[in-house]
Amino acid sequence: MIIDTTEVQTINSFSILESLKEVYGL
Repeated sequence: MIIDTTEVQTINSFSILESLKEVYGL
């Protein structure tokens, strides 16, 4: 199975944004 690095980066960025939202209570 070939992993698409751009897709992984998108998921990671989304996860980081969600984490920041929780931290700042947005």
